[in-house]
Amino acid sequence: MSMLKDEDISDLQGCMVDGYTPEDINRVFGRLEEAFGVRLVCVWDYFDAFGYGGNSQFYVVGDDGRLHESAGDLYTWLNFDPAADEAPSSPGTPDSWRGAPADLAEPEGDDGFYNIALENRD
Repeated sequence: MSMLKDEDISDLQGCMVDGYTPEDINRVFGRLEEAFGVRLVCVWDYFDAFGYGGNSQFYVVGDDGRLHESAGDLYTWLNFDPAADEAPSSPGTPDSWRGAPADLAEPEGDDGFYNIALENRD
């Protein structure tokens, strides 16, 4: 596994300020997993004929496969305008991204990459 340096992902800062698509999630989370060895997923409310939809939230996948709440600065680093006062200058260390175990319903589908749906309406 390649361990990239922070500057190799600097272009990701604020990349989701205008929102994100499942394709964006796969691209960004794929790069973060390659750089840091941490698996992240985006859990969406549902999947239907039009794709993923509803609310979405980021989670860290533990070594045992269990999802953990996203913590630390990663979400803010990705989603805030880098010029904003609230925007952190880095995503923080990968060990700071993993919060408490998540209490979620059993997912009903995923894309095989980094997107998961709680409900399959397709």
